Amino acid sequence: MIIQPTDFTPLVHKTRELLCETFHCDFFYRYTDHDEIATNSYLFEMALFLHTRYKLFDNKIGPIVRMCNAQRGVSSPNDVARQVEFAIRDHVKQALKLLAPASTSAQPSCHVLPELSGDLSMYEDDLPSARSAQHQHDELVNEELRRWKNDTSSLRESSPGSQRAESVLKFWSRNSSRYQLLSQLVRMVFAVPSSSAQIERGFSLSGNTTTPKWSSISAANLDMTAFLKGNADIVDVAQCAKIPATEAALHLPIAFMAALGIGIFRGNK
Repeated sequence: MIIQPTDFTPLVHKTRELLCETFHCDFFYRYTDHDEIATNSYLFEMALFLHTRYKLFDNKIGPIVRMCNAQRGVSSPNDVARQVEFAIRDHVKQALKLLAPASTSAQPSCHVLPELSGDLSMYEDDLPSARSAQHQHDELVNEELRRWKNDTSSLRESSPGSQRAESVLKFWSRNSSRYQLLSQLVRMVFAVPSSSAQIERGFSLSGNTTTPKWSSISAANLDMTAFLKGNADIVDVAQCAKIPATEAALHLPIAFMAALGIGIFRGNK
């Protein structure tokens, strides 16, 4: 049973609006709010950037950013998408700078006696400056990012004939010699702890609630039912205004209408 959007009741329309606003406030505002774009860590997007399938912004994240801004009535969603793309790229570069090799300025300096300073001055031009070291590192960062953007490599099978892709960490382990900095960045980004305890509880609740209905409810409606069951604070049907008897027919989806002979019955007694 699939209910078309045109058949939604006012309650369903309101539920969709509340869900959209909740999702935006909890996550997607990072793609629309200018202050959030400037300060967000974009750790999740950095992890996607380091995946072979999701690394291209315009193919994956870009359309989502533009859709979010279009829904909020932003006049130039493409411009905002470019800001988000630059912010993610800047965070990647800043993280890669943490992996810079120690420069001469960071090395402990030896105390030079005044009487020897004149004799050592002739060797000052041979010492690499911190600026040149940083410049070389920036060139290495840009070079790896260019190669990664154009790299067409994909995940291999975890074992011959298994038809199961290897993990992202395994991929970067194999390519650590090709990407010295990015392979280190992967270990930093994916080392951030995460837990699936909350979603696992949701799966258990969904299974106990909806398993008997699998044969009669579409997958989309099943997912929505499970989500609303676990997030009752978004919309509480018990708190909705009572529908007058004269308007009951307006709230009955067409899916509950059955054609019989030449008439249409709505299930009224």
